[in-house]
Amino acid sequence: MAMVMSSVLGTVRRPDGRTQGALDGLVVRDSGLLLVITLERALELAHDGLLQATAPGARVPALVEAVGGRGEGAQLRLPDANGQDDLPYLPIWDRERACWVNPFRPDGPPLPGPSVGR
Repeated sequence: MAMVMSSVLGTVRRPDGRTQGALDGLVVRDSGLLLVITLERALELAHDGLLQATAPGARVPALVEAVGGRGEGAQLRLPDANGQDDLPYLPIWDRERACWVNPFRPDGPPLPGPSVGR
């Protein structure tokens, strides 16, 4: 089975919807669907080089990186041209209220909500 690159559109946090909450997963576009994937699945895809995201204000997507190996303590980051992590600046999906906490991106219209995995 061929592996396909997925585009990251936002993050999910714990506690749900909190901007300062711990990263708990990602919202990705895969085969035209918006899906919420777990942090563990996101780390697997990042290790395989299959996640990309466009940071707010950026022109081109960058690979989402898995940092810290495959075990406990591994983290995700979206490096910008200066090496800073842009992942915290992506929109946040609140699973409990089924809405984007910060839905407006500077480069486009409001994001739709995931259709699966709320």
